Amino acid sequence: MIYKRLFATAAATVVAATALVAGTAAPALAIATCNDMNYTNVRGTTDDFRIAPAYYNSSNWTLTFNCQLRQGNTGEGVEALQRSLRYCYGYGLTLDGIFGTNTRNALVNTQRRVGTAADGIYGPNTRRAMKHASDDFTLSLGCKYID
Repeated sequence: MIYKRLFATAAATVVAATALVAGTAAPALAIATCNDMNYTNVRGTTDDFRIAPAYYNSSNWTLTFNCQLRQGNTGEGVEALQRSLRYCYGYGLTLDGIFGTNTRNALVNTQRRVGTAADGIYGPNTRRAMKHASDDFTLSLGCKYID
């Protein structure tokens, strides 16, 4: 009987300690959903630009390329991703701004090709690893890596 009480007390202590640690752990940093497309510099240049998914915060007029996209997202950020997947990687995607199954499959395959986690989520690691379409929309400037 005493062993059962000791075990129950020890188990309760472990559960309480786990809850305490979980409750005080720093929350994971949230990353915004890319809601826009914008120009950014090609890696190593100051005057060569590409279109990339971006997050625009209208409340303080800030723009960042550290954002993410996943299946179910819509908008200009998705269209920018689709543009690069179509023109730089050869996928026959419609540039409709809807992150559906075809966009996800194209992204997963591209992630495998560029050596990032093939999770179907576009984020900072995928942004840095893949090439992006030129800003003139004719691809006369080709596809290049961005900052």
